[in-house]
Amino acid sequence: RLRHMNGHSYYRWMLELVKLKRAAVDYTPRHSAELSIPARLNNKADHYASGAQKHLSHIPAAPIPTFFMDEFTYYREGANGGWIESNTRNFFDYVMTRAAVRKIGIGNRYCMSTWIHDPRPPPEYPYARATSAHSALVQIYARSGQLPTAELVAQRSNLSSNMCRFGCAAIETPHHIFVDCRRFDDWRATATQDVVRRTMHKLTEQDVDAPHKLMITHAAKSLFSDTRSVWPLG
Repeated sequence: RLRHMNGHSYYRWMLELVKLKRAAVDYTPRHSAELSIPARLNNKADHYASGAQKHLSHIPAAPIPTFFMDEFTYYREGANGGWIESNTRNFFDYVMTRAAVRKIGIGNRYCMSTWIHDPRPPPEYPYARATSAHSALVQIYARSGQLPTAELVAQRSNLSSNMCRFGCAAIETPHHIFVDCRRFDDWRATATQDVVRRTMHKLTEQDVDAPHKLMITHAAKSLFSDTRSVWPLG
């Protein structure tokens, strides 16, 4: 059982000390209202252990019982390194998650990480045969924070201004391009009409009753609206 516990070398050390001193280990419920000597001693121990958290800098560090570690134990170098006695799979998941968060937090504004993708540039016209391929490409660039908007290109010192290149008095961000930019108003209107038309056709085919048809049609009209009631995550 100790093999799967965090810091199990300390438990092995304590068990060995108990054997050497011939001490008996008794169970005492913690946070108990009992007035017995074991219960009162346990409450005192809890009190001082909790209070010690405020004075960690004054508490001597316990020696690391390497002599009770597994024969092969992982060790991590660096400022946050040390012996790893926890579940190594969970530990590596934690380390990789923290590394990914730091990377996308600094360079990608918490957009999707790009290290898992093929670093080679895509072909010049990846959507020559299917518009869906173009849509997928735009989505992956947007999700990974790599869509070449004026804001992003200006941050990389390849553009003198981050303002909308279609004449709007606003910074050219992905949100501006997809939601607010006047250049694409007709596209958004056409897409909305197309979605509503197809939705109505499907509802008529399925003989949906009037109240539900009205509700679903309203939802279809709202797909391209910029409201938190429709898109709570932005």
